[in-house]
Amino acid sequence: MGDVACTHADALLEVAHAILTGAPWVQSLAGSCKHVMVDEAQDNNLCQWVLVRFLAKVFRTTSVAGVETTWQNLMVIGDDQQSIFSWRGARPDLLLDYMLTEGPQLAFYPLTMNFRSGQEILDVANRLLKSARKRLFAGDLRCGRPEIDAKVVVREAQDVAFEAAGVADAIQGSILTGRKASEIAVLYRLNAQAGLVELELIRRAVPYRVAGRGFFMRPEVDAAVKYIALALDESDEEAFETIYKLPFRWIRRDFLTEFPTLASLRGKPKGLVSARWKGATRLLKDMDGLIERLRRNGLIAALTYVFDAIGVRQHCKRETDEEEELDDNDADRAGEIDRAIEELLACAKIAGDPERFLEFVRDKREQVMVEDPHGEKEGERVTL
Repeated sequence: MGDVACTHADALLEVAHAILTGAPWVQSLAGSCKHVMVDEAQDNNLCQWVLVRFLAKVFRTTSVAGVETTWQNLMVIGDDQQSIFSWRGARPDLLLDYMLTEGPQLAFYPLTMNFRSGQEILDVANRLLKSARKRLFAGDLRCGRPEIDAKVVVREAQDVAFEAAGVADAIQGSILTGRKASEIAVLYRLNAQAGLVELELIRRAVPYRVAGRGFFMRPEVDAAVKYIALALDESDEEAFETIYKLPFRWIRRDFLTEFPTLASLRGKPKGLVSARWKGATRLLKDMDGLIERLRRNGLIAALTYVFDAIGVRQHCKRETDEEEELDDNDADRAGEIDRAIEELLACAKIAGDPERFLEFVRDKREQVMVEDPHGEKEGERVTL
């Protein structure tokens, strides 16, 4: 493809097209792998199926009826009821098509014994799956650990704040009736959803740990807090050190040597500052706009200005893409940042004024134990 830039999906599409059209450059790879194993096969799209079947070594045999049949050393593992990547072309029915195409040559091993969930949870899952169409396996899941006594409770919440309060109430009630905090966990799809739950647990003095990065430690959350802190106190060195470079304003780090605070920057003539530090003009303009919105419109408007007008939202999304190798989870990561911003705005709405908001975040996030989920656990804490 020469020097033309392309995405992960574009590259995969080009390879699949080359395979299907018989392009010379790809032919040497045909059957180059004696054995191929594909995990999470239900999330494959058509291009990926073309690729894996092309790479697997082909063997030919003759059936009893004298009809030549083609088969490959290709093993796939998947669950057609767990496909979550339809937004990028995943089609669980392709797994079924593969099984039907291969016919009698295919060995099929259904894994129906579950060691994670109690039978009541599996019964709920089995009932839900009865209505699924074109299932690869129509049987029921069975519990391999009968000692698990887990109950399923469904509760509806009118909004995320009400949901977080309900979760925290349930946790506090369980602890008061004798359950250990270390036996309780809160699971969520995105780390960004933890913010309000953390807030409610802190309010109830329930100790907790975060497996991974805590909500109030997230870059977009920390940046917004620092902006508000600086708007309230222009001599805050810690806050200034964070926000002068977020988003990028092409200001060198030695800028802080001459101007350690926003107050020191304001003390210099604007012409002198802009001549040497061009990005500083934008920095001052951003801070002026923020201070004005905080004064006239309040905390929520000021935070929205930080994320969108100043550009912290897009900066954090760009930073995430650069720090982590591009993969199929990019949309998830971008969505997680948006959700974290929504959660922070909800926390700010509860806090009310900027001083209370700042005091809460600064004081309470120091109480959070953040640890490696595989690390050693200390004390009685709920796990998020």
